[in-house]
This record gives sequence, C-alpha cells and structure tokens, in this order.
Amino acid sequence: GVVQMRSVIDFTVSQGELSRARVALPAGWKLMRVESANLRDHVTADEDETAILTADLAKPEAKAWKLALTLERPLPMPPANVPLAIPHPLEVQRENGLLALHTTPELNLNPGQPEGLTKIDAALFQKESGLKVAAPHSVYRFRQAEFTLATTVETVLPRLEAKAEHTLDIGEKQLRLASRIT
Repeated sequence: GVVQMRSVIDFTVSQGELSRARVALPAGWKLMRVESANLRDHVTADEDETAILTADLAKPEAKAWKLALTLERPLPMPPANVPLAIPHPLEVQRENGLLALHTTPELNLNPGQPEGLTKIDAALFQKESGLKVAAPHSVYRFRQAEFTLATTVETVLPRLEAKAEHTLDIGEKQLRLASRIT
C-alpha cells in the first residue's frame, strides 16, 4: 500500500515580495506533484541529507501565494507504526497550520499521543482550510513547526456471520447429507 499526503502551504508576504520559496520535504517521502497558479519552475535537491524543493514564481507576489504538494511513501504491511511528518517552508518567520488524517475503509488508524498538536473538530478544519476531506479520522492544529505524531495502521478484519443448516438422512442402503450456508 501507499500513504499519500496533500500539503497546501499558504505563504503570507508581510514585507517585500516573494519570488522564490523553499520547502524541506519529509524524509522517506517522494514528491509526486507540485501545483500553484503562479509557478514558473521547481527543482528538488538534497541539502545536508534533506530534500529541499525550490519553487520559482513566474512573477513576484506582494501579498500571498499558495503552493500545493502531493507526496507518497510506501505503507509497511499492517499492523504498522507510521510516524507522520509534513513539508516545512524554509526562511519563514512563523509556521502554523492544520493536519487531517484520513484512511480508506479497509484500514483503521490509531493515532498515538501527539506532542505539539491540539485536536480540533473536523468541521473547523474544513472551514479554516477550505479543503474537503471525506470523513477525516482525526484533525489537529499545530502552532509551531516541530510536532510529533505516530499512528498505528491496522487492517480492518471483516466481521462475518453465517447460518449453517445440515440435514442428515440415514437409511439402510444410503446416507445423505445436505448442507446450506446463508
């Protein structure tokens, strides 16, 4: 399986203009897609064993700029403990945001004890971020760049019920067994 992350970073320019943004990508994740309305070019390079995405804007932004990243990493065979890490914009004064965990019906998430995160309501996430997340499992707010959260991913085992009916006819010359499972 695969763990997929969609990260939307809203840069707010309080002074000057933004013509280039750099983002540290989490270790072990592969960058799949980079999206922005004003993106001219982007390149990823390793700096001190950290993958850094450098995004050049087509024209400088004086107020705000939005960058959306899609990343993937392999999901170990469940049950597995998966540490969560997100991309971090570099050379910014302050970083804060929201984090939503979502899974498919075949998997169950059991988030561990978060550090540096505050659990919030899913409706608040959608209202503040403007992003639609179908049935988020857990939603958090972070007010600092450094936080830790690991979640255990388990396969949901199907719960089955069956009704079995067996009829055994015994005669002098024959034995007949009829079974019906519903």
